[in-house]
Amino acid sequence: MNNHVFPAPYSPPCRRALAGYTVLPMKTNATITGLQNRWQGYALSAALVAMLTVSCHALRPMFTPMDIIMVYLVGAVAIAAGLGRGAAVFYSALAVSAFNYFFVEPLYSFNFYNSSYWLTFTVMFLACIVISTLAARLREQVLISQQREEYALVLYELTRDLAAATSHDAMTACLLRHLSEKLGIAATVRQDTPAARPHYAVAGAQHNFGHLAITGKEPPPEKTRLLETCAGLLGAALERIETASAAENAKIIAEKEKARSVLLSSVSHDLRSPLAAISGAAETLMQKSGSEPLLKSIHQESARLTRMVSNLLDVTRMEGENIRLNMRAYEPAEIIGSAVTAAASALASHTLSLRVEGHLPFVRMDGLLISQLLQNLLENAARHTAPGTQIELGAYMREGSLCLTVADGGAGIPAGRERDIFNKFVTLSQGAGKGAGLGLAICHAIVTAHHGIIYAANRKEGGARFVVELPPALTLPPETEA
Repeated sequence: MNNHVFPAPYSPPCRRALAGYTVLPMKTNATITGLQNRWQGYALSAALVAMLTVSCHALRPMFTPMDIIMVYLVGAVAIAAGLGRGAAVFYSALAVSAFNYFFVEPLYSFNFYNSSYWLTFTVMFLACIVISTLAARLREQVLISQQREEYALVLYELTRDLAAATSHDAMTACLLRHLSEKLGIAATVRQDTPAARPHYAVAGAQHNFGHLAITGKEPPPEKTRLLETCAGLLGAALERIETASAAENAKIIAEKEKARSVLLSSVSHDLRSPLAAISGAAETLMQKSGSEPLLKSIHQESARLTRMVSNLLDVTRMEGENIRLNMRAYEPAEIIGSAVTAAASALASHTLSLRVEGHLPFVRMDGLLISQLLQNLLENAARHTAPGTQIELGAYMREGSLCLTVADGGAGIPAGRERDIFNKFVTLSQGAGKGAGLGLAICHAIVTAHHGIIYAANRKEGGARFVVELPPALTLPPETEA
């Protein structure tokens, strides 16, 4: 394993991932570190016993029996640290046997004259076992620390590179490169769930981006948690870039809307004066010369453009700043009458049917804005229905809310567009009767300012029905009316 200086402090994903890591015992550790297999370990243990025995036999005149025992104990520590517990136990048995055979009278025999050597052999064997066990545990802890350092470094570098990537493809390639170069694992990111191969979900907090599928040799069990963490890091990074992209798009859209509102407001202000002059001049010429068709057309079209400019100004004013409502208590019939009078010219070729509930309570509202709302709905109904058809205007109470309705007998609203029609510049009509698509947007802004709701639906008998509901908090109790 390469020696790395791991950066401190660890990143939060690294700390969370390493908290649950466990290392399998010796067989898995031998696989990780590339040590020899078990039989090779036993062979090395026997070779070390033989080497120490030859060395001690050559230096026997200089060594006491206790010195020889200490040499064998040092060998037990070396075997346990390098080859593990199994080889150390085998070494301990061989060391005791070699000490008895080569250094205890009678030499070159497993017999002994002094019966106290039973205790010596037992203590020597147990000491070798205890020392080798402690050394083996220390070795395992070192391997665990090295494995954790390696995994933490992989996670740290992966987190750093994912943070630097700026696209989905770059992030995916970054993960696959780290798995291949650092862990030797071949994998791919796919949308479907692999049937037989190991796979790990690439998911963020709210979105699932597919699965990390292993395409090469199946990884060992101790790397499962690491792969799950790597897949989770990729999912979080992909979700982060999507969130950032969405926020950037929203910012761009907001800036575009702001710029468009400023432009519309500026243009509308500049158009009001010439349109008023054209309309006034046409009306004056009509009074002097009679109802000439061209003068009448100029007057009508200038009036239509004037209403369109007024609507543009209303929309930009309502969206660009908080609407200040002039809230007063009104009788609904008063507002309805004002709206019908204002829309009289648009309703001249239609039949208006009033369905107003009797004894409606007083309601707090901005009378001018609500009247403008009803006027826009009535003019919208007249524009989208054939001359001579009936338009219904209603008012009633429902669960404390004042409901105002406008229904027509036109072609209705295309399925799925019941909400779109309240957006700016959305219109369903074509040809000469086509509007600018601002009337319903103004209605929506007025209702929203009153904390109410407005919606539309098609009628069973044909046509569309628009409903405005003002909240119950605006309805005054009977004692207040008196």
